[in-house]
Amino acid sequence: MCFSVPGMAASVLDTVDDMALAEAMVRVWGQQAALKASDNACTQACMGNEDSARKWRRVMALIAAALRSET
Repeated sequence: MCFSVPGMAASVLDTVDDMALAEAMVRVWGQQAALKASDNACTQACMGNEDSARKWRRVMALIAAALRSET
């Protein structure tokens, strides 16, 4: 599985962290990983933590892209 971050304007550490989290979620949750990341993003947004919600949205996008490339 290859995780890439095309055009993402984030620091290198954030990008690596997001990719590691996305990879771990796919290992644990498989096809449901993007849904779990989406749930986490919604939870954080509802709690008013927009920075964390944005991170989960980035992770969700990485997961979705990786899963699409597998098929």
